[in-house]
Amino acid sequence: MASVADVGAIGVLRTFYASPWTFQTGLPLNLRAAADLMASTIPEHMKQNVQNPNSATLLIRSMSLLAGLLLATASTAAPADPIAPPNGLFGGLPLDLAIKQVRGNGKRAYATFEDPDCPYCRQMAHETIGMSDVTIYTFLYPVLSARSMKTAKDIWCARDRAQAWSAWMIDDVAPKAAHCDAAALEKVVALGKRMNVRSLPTIILADGERISGAVSRMALELAINAPKVLAFQAELERKVK
Repeated sequence: MASVADVGAIGVLRTFYASPWTFQTGLPLNLRAAADLMASTIPEHMKQNVQNPNSATLLIRSMSLLAGLLLATASTAAPADPIAPPNGLFGGLPLDLAIKQVRGNGKRAYATFEDPDCPYCRQMAHETIGMSDVTIYTFLYPVLSARSMKTAKDIWCARDRAQAWSAWMIDDVAPKAAHCDAAALEKVVALGKRMNVRSLPTIILADGERISGAVSRMALELAINAPKVLAFQAELERKVK
């Protein structure tokens, strides 16, 4: 069943789809199909009730992101030739400092900066549980409290970092106390400050574009499936081969 945030996102899709301006420029067929298909699965009462404050916040962020995506994709008839900037994937982020999760074939990808004690990060973790065929790079960014740093160290030093992170964020299972060289965390904090990361979570798309704050699964799926993002990944992979 679609979440409340998805209801709002679909509303944005349908609004743009129905407008004369969008019809004349030609909204991509995959977005039209997504709007029609997903809207048809939503009960009427969900379309009229947004009572949960957290869901309302996610709704607003998702709607804003989707509006931007639609404006970007509908404003040009043909995508420009993809050119991978010299910084590479995610704007050149040091991926060895991130926790890597691969789901399915892992062909799509995005990176995040998250604090273990961030409620919006936890909310988005639940939103994206069912995402498949994606690789997620999570940079532990423990800046909210001293407890954040301790939890981050225990997760980073765990035998299976991805499992420890998932257990904490989704199942609320605290990581076991562990000790190792956790200098990577200090490097990530310094990196985040240089990048002016102020919102948690902060999402970085493959082409380096940044999304500040939590968004719904549907909004994130549309973002990582955007033609320019997929074209960038494909071009980068071609150059590496």
